[in-house]
Amino acid sequence: MPFNYTRTPPNNTFVTNGTELLVLPFNTTVELVMQDTSILGAESDHPLHLHGFNFFVVGQGFGNYNPAQDPAQFNLVDPVDRNTAGVPPGGWVAVRFRANNPG
Repeated sequence: MPFNYTRTPPNNTFVTNGTELLVLPFNTTVELVMQDTSILGAESDHPLHLHGFNFFVVGQGFGNYNPAQDPAQFNLVDPVDRNTAGVPPGGWVAVRFRANNPG
C-alpha cells in the first residue's frame, strides 16, 4: 500500500539523515518530483532550490503525486523557468533540468 501523504501523519517521526550520490552523464535531462509529507507538522510552501541550475516547473498539484496520471497534465510547451520553486503544503512539484553544470 503506498504512503498517503495527505492524511494525518503517523506518530513515528524517527527519521534519519543521509546522502546518496547519483552520477549522471553530462547533458542528461532530469525530472525531479518533490512530495511534501508534512510529517513533522503543517507548513507553508517549502522552497526548492538547485545550486548551479535553473529548472523548468512542469507540474504542480495538491495531494499525492500520481505517476500514472499527473504527468499527462505537465506543461511541456512553455514551462516556467525558475531557480526556486515552492512545494505546496500536502502537495508536490515536478521540475526538469539538464545536468550540464559539472561543478
